[in-house]
Amino acid sequence: MKMSSTRGPAAVAIVAALMAIGCSTDNQAYVSATATPAPRTQSHTAASSTASGQISGQIPTASGSAQPSPTPTAAPTVAPITVSSVSVSPGGATLDLPGSGSGSPIFPSSVQLSALVYLSDSTSTNSVAWSSLATSTATVSVSGLVSAVGTGSADIVAASVQNPSITATVSIVVQANGSVGITID
Repeated sequence: MKMSSTRGPAAVAIVAALMAIGCSTDNQAYVSATATPAPRTQSHTAASSTASGQISGQIPTASGSAQPSPTPTAAPTVAPITVSSVSVSPGGATLDLPGSGSGSPIFPSSVQLSALVYLSDSTSTNSVAWSSLATSTATVSVSGLVSAVGTGSADIVAASVQNPSITATVSIVVQANGSVGITID
């Protein structure tokens, strides 16, 4: 819309109102969503005013949102929880073969082991798989109960179920029934 100086204050007010809502003086609407304005596709009728100051015609209206659409963000990456280490308690034991005199606290023929698997998120679990490396000396149950079978030494291994390459090992010594060294002077 072109304006001449003979139009008066009402025309100046209309042009100011149109510019405030996004119309240029050449009757094209713009919405600034980026640094470079993009022309709107909606057509608008220019408003005019009478000598009494009344406005006639259609006032342009903006459709849609002048706000830029949000930029999508990537979902946060969660580090996988990994096994840090495995520990076994007690750290070893001496057992007696089952038979006469064994099975008491002085001459036990079995021992209960417990394991903890330490994870990278500072938590722990007891999910391990037990095994004996010398089953002719000592066996171990799925719950960690070690039983004497024959004299000698056996390594008992607790392997993490989540990562079987991370293990802890304890040594078990099995001696003959009631072998206690006593010296009498």
